[in-house]
Amino acid sequence: FEERVRTRRLNVDELARLWRKLDAAGGTLWADFFRVLILTGARRGALCSMRWQDLDLDGGVWVVPAVWSKNRREMALPLVKQAVDLLHHRKQEQHISQWVWPSDKAASGHVVNPEKPWRAFLKEAGVIEHASLHDVRRTLGSNLAKSGVAAATISKALGHVSAQSARAYVHLDVEPAREAIEKAFGGFNATREM
Repeated sequence: FEERVRTRRLNVDELARLWRKLDAAGGTLWADFFRVLILTGARRGALCSMRWQDLDLDGGVWVVPAVWSKNRREMALPLVKQAVDLLHHRKQEQHISQWVWPSDKAASGHVVNPEKPWRAFLKEAGVIEHASLHDVRRTLGSNLAKSGVAAATISKALGHVSAQSARAYVHLDVEPAREAIEKAFGGFNATREM
């Protein structure tokens, strides 16, 4: 039995098209849910069960309780300004509920299966290749790595227990190597020298 490692990431164009469709549907539960997903890289289960009491919107922190975290440890995740603004707006518009993403249909009281609306948004955005919700998490980690962010910071952003978990992303950080090679060759122009 050979394990196949998934490496699907949304590219810049796919992400931009998807974001435009989510913006156009802004204010709806699923559009807001997926925008927060993209901005946080949160795991599906934790995001579905997000509660207002776990959010410090003034401090820009979401404390995921141990019960909903993969590693069964409480973890604090950073919220960027755009996510905080979106959640503030959502809180003002929402009826009283402990859940950020409430559902009358689910026994839990919150959304549990975002797959169908996710596929609908992908289709509307023209994203043809299958992209799972976890692929969005991988996209955030990869983009952080490409930006030169250290493994420990990527791990913190994604709520990993160990910086070793970021090893799936750090190989994408080629900028320091490119800068070093360009510096090593200085003003050498291979096409001119030939």
